[in-house]
Amino acid sequence: MIKLINDPKIGSIVKHIGWQQDKKVYPCDVYITDGCYLSDGRLSNFWWWKRVLKDGSLGKVEKGYGSFEESNKNYEIEIRVKRIA
Repeated sequence: MIKLINDPKIGSIVKHIGWQQDKKVYPCDVYITDGCYLSDGRLSNFWWWKRVLKDGSLGKVEKGYGSFEESNKNYEIEIRVKRIA
């Protein structure tokens, strides 16, 4: 059974089941980088994510409204942080 996710956790990988936007076809698995379901008690549901590419790397940041479900794939992703002094 597919589980819909209204409020994905930052840092999680979920399947975006949205729409076609800027020639980028959904559904696809994405890594959630920021966003929120509620903002000041109001529905927001606006998110930032990076698409999980076929080779397992992450694409560029994309953003939009969310429609998510659990991913049926397992990933091992390495996140590198560049600190600016």
